[in-house]
Amino acid sequence: MLLPKILIENFETLYKSKEKKKFDRISSWSKLASFENIEEDIIYDSRVIYTLNWLIYKYNKENDKQEKYLFQPDDRNKKLSLLSVNAILYFDNATKLKEDERGDKIYNDIFIEKNSCYDYAREMIQCINKLLFKDKKVPILSQNIEADTYPFFTEMLLFEIADKAVFQDIKGSVKIT
Repeated sequence: MLLPKILIENFETLYKSKEKKKFDRISSWSKLASFENIEEDIIYDSRVIYTLNWLIYKYNKENDKQEKYLFQPDDRNKKLSLLSVNAILYFDNATKLKEDERGDKIYNDIFIEKNSCYDYAREMIQCINKLLFKDKKVPILSQNIEADTYPFFTEMLLFEIADKAVFQDIKGSVKIT
């Protein structure tokens, strides 16, 4: 039967991408990683990255910093594409471009290298998770688990606020003159 062979080949390709931590298919292989190691790994989701990039942007602006941003996977959320954080980042850095540049230097200056994004996002989410959920126990089934050891709590929060609070914050913050 053809279908199982296609599924097996696709699964093997995902595992190879996961082992190399290549940005290609990151949204898919990071799900595997997260299921395999729920206490360490994350799902590299476009809404989560949208939220993180907006938070980094605000931090940079408020503190005159230049922390790098994460590459955001393609998103199917039409609402978020209306107010693209990437577009804001590009416009904000456009003044640094010299007329003869193609933009590669600025692009590389503001974004983390693609194949390093997963580890960077994972570390960031783990740190945020430990701060947000320190000493918090969450009842799941018949157990009380320590929420600060499971980064998916922060992932869910970042995912949930992307098209609500973050979208509204961007809408109220960004002015084009």
